[in-house]
Amino acid sequence: MNNAPLVSVVIPTYNREKWISNALDSVLLQSYVGYEIIVVDDGSTDATRRIVAQYGAQVRYLYQDNAGVSAARNKGILEARGEWVAFLDSDDEWLPEKLERQLNLIDRHPELTMVASNVEIDDGIHKLRYFDIRGKSFNSGPEHIIHQPLSAFCEINFFPSSLLVKRAALLQAGLFDENLRLYEDRDLGCRLALCGTLGILAEPLARIISRGGGDISLSASQECDRRRGYRAGIATYEKLLGESGLDLSARAFIRRRLAGERFYYGVDVFKRGDKRLGLGLMWRSCRDYPSATALARCLLFFILGQGGLAFIQTLKYGRGYMRSEPGKPLETPAPEGHGDPTRHRA
Repeated sequence: MNNAPLVSVVIPTYNREKWISNALDSVLLQSYVGYEIIVVDDGSTDATRRIVAQYGAQVRYLYQDNAGVSAARNKGILEARGEWVAFLDSDDEWLPEKLERQLNLIDRHPELTMVASNVEIDDGIHKLRYFDIRGKSFNSGPEHIIHQPLSAFCEINFFPSSLLVKRAALLQAGLFDENLRLYEDRDLGCRLALCGTLGILAEPLARIISRGGGDISLSASQECDRRRGYRAGIATYEKLLGESGLDLSARAFIRRRLAGERFYYGVDVFKRGDKRLGLGLMWRSCRDYPSATALARCLLFFILGQGGLAFIQTLKYGRGYMRSEPGKPLETPAPEGHGDPTRHRA
């Protein structure tokens, strides 16, 4: 590898004493050794500090009062000394060649500003490949270069633990939005997509493990309210529409995503009993992206109800993975245009 760069590995954590050693060990076992490790402790009250201290000078430990996963990652980015930043959630693990494979791709394609990989998802029963679940098998080859990656970040929603990003691009994009408590990774990914070229490795290079048992991640406390997921998506897409330099196709794509997010938010509000607000949100989605599809979606709900809409979605999208507890079956995926709060972890 020519001119091997320094990689800053940023690990946000909160009360992960059971798992953080596994995450750290997976970094220390990397075949590429030009890295620094930064653990940002977001106010843990367990033995996290003591466990990290056992690694000595191999790890830089930073503590902050509890402020959320976005603040923790941002602190790590700002403290990073490397040209590249890799994220690893403190209950996830990397495969040994993760950094080497990504940096080799960058070495052959120096125009890249970010690289994502597939991940293996282990829920205690199934071991699944995330790209296959999302319908992105990349059968044409093991490597892919995407020069306009906005749709890729919206549709795939890469796990942070799979990403390697140029630090300058993170600063240009504006870092993580600390006001978002769900899908802050997708929000930043969409802004990163406007900053440069994405490389994708189709093989799994990280392992995402559903721990279960009541363990709380940095964002898990927000996952119980699906409405927050919809609002996060709406905020992301409205923010993107304010970006300068968007071409017509990108603007149309964002408006379509915004319409889908607002529509399913309206459906959720309607089901919870606020029918007037729910209907208003659904009709407003038609203004976000005026089209026959948007109008038909509203009419379908009004005529057939949620059951009919769910049936059509099953026919179109099939069944796939949403995060579930060990011992429970996998659930139906979220339809296009809205997020799945149960997928998001930190």
